[in-house]
Amino acid sequence: DPKSEGYLLPQLLHWISLHFKDCEDGARSVLSQSSDSPEDHVLYWDTLLDFVLQGRMDQARNLLKLHTDFNTDMFASMDQLLRKMPLPSNTVSCGDFLIKWKNWQMEVVSRVQAGEFAVYPQLNNIAEILAGSEEALDGMANKCKTWYQWMVYRLLYTNPCVATYDLGVYAQQAIDRFGGLDTLTSLDSVLLGLTELDLPQVVKELCMTLDGLWFPAHLLDILCHANSLNPNKNVIPNIAGLREYLLLEYATSLMSHNSLWQAGVIYFDQCPVQGRQRLEALLERVALTSNYKANKVIHIAKERGLHSVVASTCKVMGMKALAGNDTGSAMTWALRSGDAKFTTFLADRLLAEYTQSGRFSSTDLLDNLGASIIVSERLTFLGKYREFSRMREE
Repeated sequence: DPKSEGYLLPQLLHWISLHFKDCEDGARSVLSQSSDSPEDHVLYWDTLLDFVLQGRMDQARNLLKLHTDFNTDMFASMDQLLRKMPLPSNTVSCGDFLIKWKNWQMEVVSRVQAGEFAVYPQLNNIAEILAGSEEALDGMANKCKTWYQWMVYRLLYTNPCVATYDLGVYAQQAIDRFGGLDTLTSLDSVLLGLTELDLPQVVKELCMTLDGLWFPAHLLDILCHANSLNPNKNVIPNIAGLREYLLLEYATSLMSHNSLWQAGVIYFDQCPVQGRQRLEALLERVALTSNYKANKVIHIAKERGLHSVVASTCKVMGMKALAGNDTGSAMTWALRSGDAKFTTFLADRLLAEYTQSGRFSSTDLLDNLGASIIVSERLTFLGKYREFSRMREE
C-alpha cells in the first residue's frame, strides 16, 4: 500500500493474525473452563504470549486480568506496560512514533532490571520480549510455525518502523534461523520474493507452482491498476510488458476453450501492444460450429475493426453452406464478407441453376439485394435479370 509507507508493520501483523489463530483458539479454551484459577489451564500462558507477540494488547490484558494474582504490584506493572505500548499509526509521523517507542521500551528495560517480574518467570519472559531482547525473541522461534511468523514478531519489538526496502534483510535472517534456503517451500519462495521486491521471481514461482496463469496474471494486473508498482520507483523494469505477457498467455488459454473463448476477448482488450494482433489471429481459429457462433465472432470483430476476421469468417460459413448445396445461404455470407470473387462464383451458380430449372432459387435474396447488388458485375446482371423476370411474370 503506497499510502502506508513507513508503517508496514500494522499490515504485517494483521496478515499474521489472519493465518495464525492459535491464540484465539487458546483464549476460547481458557474461557470455556469453569475454574477459579484460569492460569492453571495448560494454554493460558502460551495464549497470553501469542497475543503479546501479535501486538494484540487489549486481548492480552483481558487474559492477564483473569489471573488470580492480578491485583499484585507485578501484574499491575505488566498491565500498565501493555496498556502504554505505542503502536504505529498514520496520524503520527515515524519520527514522533519512534521517540515514544524508545521511551516506552526504556521504561520496560528499567523495570526488568529492577527485578519487578523476577518472581514470575512467565511475566519476566514477556517483559524481556517487550524490551526487544534478542535472546528472548530468538527463543520464540520455537513457538512459531514459519519463518515469516517469527520475522513479524521480531520486527514488532526491534524495528516497528521497518521500511519496505529493508524487509528482505529481515526475511533472510528469519530464513537462516529456520534452516536456510534449502528448507523453503514454493510458498516460502514466493513470500521471500515479495519481501525482496523481486516480482519476476514471484511471478516465476507462481507460474511454476500453480496449475494455470489465472492468479499471477490477475495479481500483477491488480497491482498495476492500484499503482502499487510505480515504474518511477524502479520496483521492476518493464512492469507493463510483464503484465501484458501474462494477460496474453492467460487469454490465449481461454480462447482454446469451447465455452470460455469470449471471456478471453476481454483480456486481449487490456493489452495495448499485442492484444489486437493476437486476438485477430485467434478469432480466425475459432471453430465455427453454428451460425450463432459465427455471428458472435463477426460481432466481436466488427466492434474492434477487425475487418479481415469478418471477411474470413463469412467466407468460411459461405463455403460450408455451399458444401451443403445451399447456394442462397452461401450468397448471403458472401455478401456480408464483401468478397467480389466469391460472390461472382455464387452468382454463376445461381445462373446455372436457373438455366437448368427455368426458375430462380433464393428469390427473397435476389429481390432484396439493395446496395449489395454492385458487389460484382455478375451479381448486378443476376439481380437485374431477376427484376426483369419478375416484371414479365406480373
